[in-house]
Amino acid sequence: MNIRYHCQLLAVLCFAAPVAASGVSSDNLIKDLAKIGAFGVQFEQRTADVYGETVILSSGQFYLNRPNQFYWYQKQPDEIRYVSDGKLYWEYDAPLEQVIIKDANKALENSPIEWLLKNPHGWLEDFLVSDVPVYEEGCISSRCYLLIPKDDADFIASALLGFDGDFLSQISFIDNLEQTTQIVFSGYEAGKLPSDGFQLQLPENVEILDLT
Repeated sequence: MNIRYHCQLLAVLCFAAPVAASGVSSDNLIKDLAKIGAFGVQFEQRTADVYGETVILSSGQFYLNRPNQFYWYQKQPDEIRYVSDGKLYWEYDAPLEQVIIKDANKALENSPIEWLLKNPHGWLEDFLVSDVPVYEEGCISSRCYLLIPKDDADFIASALLGFDGDFLSQISFIDNLEQTTQIVFSGYEAGKLPSDGFQLQLPENVEILDLT
């Protein structure tokens, strides 16, 4: 598996990126985030280099259940799973035959996944927020918000959250290497939960690294 890609995916899910909230746009984003409950979706992820050339394509399923559970199941190009039941957090890399177990609160603290799970009034204070018109800045949703971190040293140079109705339809970001990652969600099902619940059923004969 491409190690650089693995790190990029973790950046989307678990990167702690401090990003000053700005007026009406911030208030509207808070309202949209507050509507998120339990859901299941399909996702497609594309990462492009500074020249716009696609370097990674992946797809799978994503489930979320507030306030502290999620299940990210990447099917292609390699099977990877990121799971939290609110207490423990698992990373399963099928090609490496390895599972890493961490404390969920520590693993997800101030991360984009936590943005979706927790009350935004705290972390949003570190961002400049503005509305983005459709088809600008990568927005392909009916409502988009651009988040700019105050600290220029952050890995993420900018992030974008898009909504259609009450549905989170996209997350994208540009990193400090000018690579763009876009995740688009589809097939939204309110209340949809994973068949295995929010726990990882460990395969046999895998290496387990318990970092709790």
